[in-house]
Amino acid sequence: MKEDNSESDESDSIFENLAKMAESTSKKIDEFDIPGTSVMNKYRAVFINLGALLNRSDVIINNGAQISRVLFELSDHYREAGKEILGFRRQADSFFESLSSELDDVLDIVNKKENFWTNDLDMDDIISVKQRLRVLQSIVPDLRVQLGRVIKALKNIEEKSVHTQGYLMTGEKEAQEVLKQHWLGSIADYNGRARAEEERKQVLYVLQLLKDMLPNLFDFQDFLEEYDKQLQEVYSKFENVGTMYKPSKKALNRLISAAKKLETSHRNFNGEENRLGQKPKDHLFLEDEMNAMNRDCTEFNVKFKKSDDVYVNKIRIWSTHFINALAFYFSDGSIEMFGTPGLSEAFDFEWHKDEKIKRFVFRFASVVYGLEIITTEGRSTGWHGGQGGRAFYTEYEWGIGGFEGLFGSFSKYICSLEVL
Repeated sequence: MKEDNSESDESDSIFENLAKMAESTSKKIDEFDIPGTSVMNKYRAVFINLGALLNRSDVIINNGAQISRVLFELSDHYREAGKEILGFRRQADSFFESLSSELDDVLDIVNKKENFWTNDLDMDDIISVKQRLRVLQSIVPDLRVQLGRVIKALKNIEEKSVHTQGYLMTGEKEAQEVLKQHWLGSIADYNGRARAEEERKQVLYVLQLLKDMLPNLFDFQDFLEEYDKQLQEVYSKFENVGTMYKPSKKALNRLISAAKKLETSHRNFNGEENRLGQKPKDHLFLEDEMNAMNRDCTEFNVKFKKSDDVYVNKIRIWSTHFINALAFYFSDGSIEMFGTPGLSEAFDFEWHKDEKIKRFVFRFASVVYGLEIITTEGRSTGWHGGQGGRAFYTEYEWGIGGFEGLFGSFSKYICSLEVL
């Protein structure tokens, strides 16, 4: 004859579900990056600083004042959103603290006697556990309302950001055009070039900030819905059980472990401002530059002699530890330029009318790291760039003559390069 364990199994199911709820909550707390007041103030500071900079800019002239105005407006929206987020963080903190506290109370009730809820005299304990669960249920609606207010404020920011991004992208193009004039030698003012580069970086930085705001809060909204569902399932089991038995050691241990993990996650949540917006600006752009090396590249090809009257008379190479950019100056005054020079220094190599490439040496991996051109007249550009990647060379081996140009691809830098 087998013993009827249905009530004991039901008890295990209740505490297994409680543990599952605590575990999933703990995991979510560890994943969330909910902006704190200081982070929102950092956003505002970035917008205000850029707004003030562009208001007196001698680089972004045509759009600077308008961009400045919309950035100041955006700062005001962030201030309002910051107030809502502060209220939400306080409620979220109270929510996690209550969850941890009520689970501890449930564990105290479970552990207080050797035989747990073995007769109807112990209904007070069942009622007490139900009360703990009702406390948890009562927190969710207010938290949802406040989260809704935060999301509404951030959606308003998102709408304003789309408007702002249009101005920022226009301003970035204006700064880029000024930089191009510097790079090509039309404007010989190093300080002006540095200002243009810095303003362009600031604009790109703000554009990135505007992209990274809402996704995490939508995740939190989904979590609250799942949490509420799990809590209802646990509570409904208590409604169906009048007399319960002590849960198994396995179920109890899982709940104890989950409660401890939840306490640790809650402490981390209290002690950590979110990481969004904390990344230093220079570090952000270093990552952007490295990622840009592997973005989609656009092909190009340059013939050194287009006609008897139009031919390359100068090649300009910008390099650091790789080849940043190339420009080809033609005898008719036209220029073909590929890549982004940035703050790297330029090297100019005069090219003769009928000169061709005899030997082309380069180092290549994800980008072109370095190059040297040896001409049919025996002249050399010398080595420019770094020593990354693998070394390659191409040499003209068909008697008199040489290669008549270069082809390759570029994005922010030179992705690939070979002779025509």
